[in-house]
Amino acid sequence: FCMINIVNRTSYEEKITAANSKGMRFWSPEIILKEFEKLWEFGVRTVRIADEMFFLNKKYYIPILQGLVDRGFKFNLWAYARVDTVRKDQLELFKKAGVNWLALGIESGNQSVRIEIDKGRFQEVNIRQVVSDIKSSGINVLGNYIFGFPNDDFKSMTETLDLALELQCEHSNFYSAQALPGSPLYLLAKEKKWEIPTKYEEFAFLSYECKPLRTNHISAKEVLDFRDNAWKKYFSNPNYLNLINDKFGSRAKNNIVDLTKIKLKRKILGH
Repeated sequence: FCMINIVNRTSYEEKITAANSKGMRFWSPEIILKEFEKLWEFGVRTVRIADEMFFLNKKYYIPILQGLVDRGFKFNLWAYARVDTVRKDQLELFKKAGVNWLALGIESGNQSVRIEIDKGRFQEVNIRQVVSDIKSSGINVLGNYIFGFPNDDFKSMTETLDLALELQCEHSNFYSAQALPGSPLYLLAKEKKWEIPTKYEEFAFLSYECKPLRTNHISAKEVLDFRDNAWKKYFSNPNYLNLINDKFGSRAKNNIVDLTKIKLKRKILGH
């Protein structure tokens, strides 16, 4: 489903996707720390580390995080982690360096769907334990979920929603699967002759024109309708709202309540 790594492609053959492009490029920790120093001098305090594989290689993240600690910077940081790369013994350092949010690609609550999209990488990972370990370290979790993978149906998508409700991350993103150019899903959709967006607006997750990918079992319309209803159910859940109120206060909770009153306009859904 992801197309980001296509920028590192080494082949320009027609059927090459992000899954075939394994290279990674790194900036040195010294360069990153100099950038943080500049931001601190400018008065910036909240920073998103826009590296979707940040919690992967100790050779890079430990010097950066330790460097922030040694400099006495008190940033409010947001970083990304894959569920199979989170190391419990490193979470204390993340928190000490100011990482207050970790975004996880949980994707699906159905084991067979998850194995399919990740080629088995996450099948031995206890996602519940990973989330629990992060929360226990004092770091908030942002869970990312996707509805509408090729083998998704209403049952498997309901399992994904149920997992989200069970994990109750401090924030969650619910996406409908999109065949983004350069991704394996895009190539699959072309091979299956499924309808693919032709306009930028149709790729936009929250747009009126949004046109997600169909699956082997249900239509694009059904996927998007499920996603929108799942979002409403999650953010209207009393247990979740109580969590937000307890951790972040009534203002944050009331903001979410107000958001749930807004119904997205969707062309494909006829409203």
